[in-house]
Amino acid sequence: MSAVIRALVKANFYQDSVALMRLASDVKKLPGVHEAAAMMGTEANKAILAEAGLEAPEMRQARPDDLILAVRAGDAAAAAAGLARAEELLAARQTATATAGTFRPRTLETAAKSLPGANLALISVPGEYAEAEAAKALRQGLHVLLFSDNVPADAERRLKDLAISRDLLMMGPDCGTALIGGVPLAFANVVPRGAIGIVSASGTGLQQVSCLLAAAGEGVSHGIGVGGRDLSDVIEARMTLHALRALAADPGAASTLVAAAVPVEEEEAGVVLAPTIVRVSDEDLDQVFDFLRTEQRTSRVADLAQQVLEAFPGSRTYSGVCQSLVTRMKEDPRFAWVGWDRFRAAATVPMEIQYLPEGLAFDQNEYLGEGGAEVDRILDPTEWKHHLDRDVLHPLVQEVGDDDTLPSAAPARLEVSPFLHHYVAGTCYVRNSERAFFPPDPDVLHLPVTAPDGSRFDVWFNNRLGLLFGL
Repeated sequence: MSAVIRALVKANFYQDSVALMRLASDVKKLPGVHEAAAMMGTEANKAILAEAGLEAPEMRQARPDDLILAVRAGDAAAAAAGLARAEELLAARQTATATAGTFRPRTLETAAKSLPGANLALISVPGEYAEAEAAKALRQGLHVLLFSDNVPADAERRLKDLAISRDLLMMGPDCGTALIGGVPLAFANVVPRGAIGIVSASGTGLQQVSCLLAAAGEGVSHGIGVGGRDLSDVIEARMTLHALRALAADPGAASTLVAAAVPVEEEEAGVVLAPTIVRVSDEDLDQVFDFLRTEQRTSRVADLAQQVLEAFPGSRTYSGVCQSLVTRMKEDPRFAWVGWDRFRAAATVPMEIQYLPEGLAFDQNEYLGEGGAEVDRILDPTEWKHHLDRDVLHPLVQEVGDDDTLPSAAPARLEVSPFLHHYVAGTCYVRNSERAFFPPDPDVLHLPVTAPDGSRFDVWFNNRLGLLFGL
């Protein structure tokens, strides 16, 4: 049964992205729900939803101030239950906010006045508004952790130049982890205070390094996230270098290290920022295998990353997790790569699709002429022995025995009509000229097919044999 995708758009319903991530995580725990997302209706977010397989017609007209709730489930009932749960969580959050009985400022200026002495603002707004809000905070003398993503690079450069000119930290954009003075901001692990300062362009890298230090008996003075783009040629490590200088001046940070996604060398600071490469661990790979073995079906890498490893589109590590997962599964014999970005447990690949069906095998008899000589010249059919004329005209021989058609460009559409013997075997031969419709690797492909009546079912294609199975 194919998955059901349902979406709901709530007009003019802005919500904090951190709260939306928690909401989506709760909805995904419901029975029958495969994936869920709650995002504001920006074009960038709609592209992320489409990439995650959560696109629905309802969301196409959504505006940046509209909230999109999307669910992919095994059936319509589970999808409806997922949306209902999402609305229930939103209503509960609004009720809690309304009945909290405390003053909640609606502007940055009012918040700063209501909390004298505050020196840091955590900002999470749609990317198109992020520069204006972050600039306001910096001009008021506040350090900034900018959780928002989809912020243009030139805006990031302007914000970081403004922060440096005022000797402030501009963490982000797309910064989801920081530890400032022992206080976790956004997402962070509980680790002891200590004398080691961390500057990180990777949130998961900062979390991993801080945990490793804690396990070794060390503590962290500050963990400063700078955003995954800070080390790019566009931003040129502006905030990384500024943060390093700040830590160097901090008496509480006796040592400093950098966790980064790409290497950058800066002679001015006298440091080389060593790369931290996302790699799926053995434990993660075991979880993926257990999932595939239990589900007994083919899954996309993107779905495995989200459903099993909880890496989501839009996060800085999502792409790296997917790439590492592909590499590790191709190397591990427990997994079968079945084409494109799809994998399944190797033991669940049917054995019968890996060999030529018995009913389609060629006759292996030798045909000899007069005196036992091997037939190697053209003979008149009246001289053929052992019913050779009958065998030459056999459909198997006529169909594939002399398939010397040349490979051509990949056709946009493949239409096949099996011969009777293939109909009986549930197979169909694909001629050389049409093989480019399928990718050349791997040997066995698993793919969905649409029948003339509109029904969908799964088939297998054996690249080596040129046969479709499961028809």
